[in-house]
Amino acid sequence: LSQTCTTSLLQVFSVSTAMGVGIQCLEACEDLHKYGFIHRDLKPANYACGLGDKIRVIYILDFGIARKILNVKGELKTPRQSVRFKGTIRFASIACHKNTEMGPKDDCESWFYLLLDITIPRGM
Repeated sequence: LSQTCTTSLLQVFSVSTAMGVGIQCLEACEDLHKYGFIHRDLKPANYACGLGDKIRVIYILDFGIARKILNVKGELKTPRQSVRFKGTIRFASIACHKNTEMGPKDDCESWFYLLLDITIPRGM
């Protein structure tokens, strides 16, 4: 998505396009959460458009620092006391910057920063 944005004149999407893209990005993130994982590095560069007849479909990419958040019983794992920073500074949640355990809410916060980045000229 970041490459698609930079090819437009203002380097952002129109509000209506950004909302459509944003909804698909959030739905992809929600699907990941349903399977018991958090992404921990949501940003425009980690989403891509499909090809051919799937050109309007957004796909989530790069699960290199994703983390399983459910234990073998399907319950949330006990949060760790301290964790190292993971992700991209510009899109990271406040909890991530504070080196505290991240959860689905932190992916949602990063998604919000992503939405600002693709909507507001010159980003955040």
